[in-house]
Amino acid sequence: MDKTAKELISFFNWVGGWDPATPNSITPIDLNQFDLSQGKKLLQSYIPYFKSLIKGEKGIRNWYEWWTENEKLLENILSRGDYLRWKIYPIQEIEKFLKESNALFQRGYRYFWLDGNGLKYYFNM
Repeated sequence: MDKTAKELISFFNWVGGWDPATPNSITPIDLNQFDLSQGKKLLQSYIPYFKSLIKGEKGIRNWYEWWTENEKLLENILSRGDYLRWKIYPIQEIEKFLKESNALFQRGYRYFWLDGNGLKYYFNM
């Protein structure tokens, strides 16, 4: 066995890993099935997933796969600035969305790295 070859920790693969690459088999959702005028209300069905992500549950869906599938929806229902904040700082925006939706959630720190340099945000909470 080659001791210099290291396996990626499978846990990181489940939630996105360090590399945001996603499989080519993920197709964006069909926007024709939504009334885009509802805006952020369309995200209500994703609250259980968002709560799991914020809580830091193990074995949840890969964030980058979810993003690849739903990016077009977010691009159409959010302003450009909001869309970019969701793309760059997903944990902060998900937390803000859950608060706006009056959804109770527990904050965990397992996935805070998804926000890149968001450490300053977490130290100031």
